[in-house]
Amino acid sequence: METFYFTQGDTGIPLECRIADKNGNIDLSDKTATLTIWNLHSSVKVIDAASCDPDPDQAVNKGVLRYNWTPQDAIDMVRGMYEARFSVIYSGGAVVSFPRGNFGDDYFSIIVT
Repeated sequence: METFYFTQGDTGIPLECRIADKNGNIDLSDKTATLTIWNLHSSVKVIDAASCDPDPDQAVNKGVLRYNWTPQDAIDMVRGMYEARFSVIYSGGAVVSFPRGNFGDDYFSIIVT
């Protein structure tokens, strides 16, 4: 996954990603998803398993989900570097984290300026 850049205090632009595995984009129609973000240097979680919104039209936007920033996020996410991961919860209860990296590369980066 790519690195995302945000300006401290911004809440108007959601974090939007497309979730995929080796077989392609994941259909999120019958699944829920959460987002966890932690500070790269302190490892403190600033967002812990916050609910995400899958795009309602998974036929057209398969795998797309959004996290809408809250006013508290704007306070908690000070300038700096963060790592993040989505967790997708399947209807049977299984949880799979994304991105699915190799050798510890199982997160994506967020830089707040």
